Amino acid sequence: MKTHKTASSTVQNLLFRYGLRHNLTIGVPKSGRQHHLLGYPHFFNKNMLQKTPTPVQLIASHVRFSEDINEVLPNATRITILRNPVEQFVSNFFFFHKIAPFKDLEESISGLEEFFKSPRKYFARKSWGQWMAKNSNFFDLGFSNDISNESEIREKVEKTIEYFDFIMISDRFDESLILVKEKFCWDWEDVLVFSKNVGSKNNLTISRELEKKIKSWNLADSTLYSRALQNFEVAIEYFGENRMKNEIETLRVKRQDAQEKCSTEKDTQSQKCKLLGFSEHDFTNFIWNKNAADS
Repeated sequence: MKTHKTASSTVQNLLFRYGLRHNLTIGVPKSGRQHHLLGYPHFFNKNMLQKTPTPVQLIASHVRFSEDINEVLPNATRITILRNPVEQFVSNFFFFHKIAPFKDLEESISGLEEFFKSPRKYFARKSWGQWMAKNSNFFDLGFSNDISNESEIREKVEKTIEYFDFIMISDRFDESLILVKEKFCWDWEDVLVFSKNVGSKNNLTISRELEKKIKSWNLADSTLYSRALQNFEVAIEYFGENRMKNEIETLRVKRQDAQEKCSTEKDTQSQKCKLLGFSEHDFTNFIWNKNAADS
């Protein structure tokens, strides 16, 4: 389940390549030659998918969750990824700055502080992308993002935790890859990936006061992240600290080797390096063409 500004494009590249290596039928938008969003921001329905010769076995495009996903993939392994909600909201503010709630504000921390002087006023500006200005993960997961009732939030959080087989944590990405490898019996090739869509504003410093405002405004996403992080910490403890350290070292060596190999003129055009380097749109287009050729 792809979320926004959480390293999900990097995870998507990993899953698309996993699907190709294991001959899975990958579902992409029927308009995939022009667009990488699977009907988003509308709720997913199976008619949004490109027709394929065999039933779809993997979906990793941007969707807004609906029960139709369970109809298309009734026995699927379910993975998503979350990010520290403060970092994610700051990233949303800069990356989606042209959406109505943000566009009239200075593209700076000062602009972000101005937003939180009257967040409801800015959020009320309806247009495409408005959902990025509050609880964007809850929106992607099919819930209302303008939710404030704490008991209702906790209920939906527990429903989400129960639904997914594993929730990756963006700010602990390499650890997440190792746990995915362990849980699903993958090999090193399955978790080899290069970063995609990395923002240029990732290391900005904000005040404690602004951090509190972001968490409060995004209460649903903050609650979900905290709950998922608890489970993640348990999984790390069970895996073992020393073992994790060794596995991460191995992963980074293999990643560095692949990056060096893919940077040489000889290997740049290899299929593996091409796929590792694909953007989200390019990979969606590649799969769309493959599906069409196989039909």
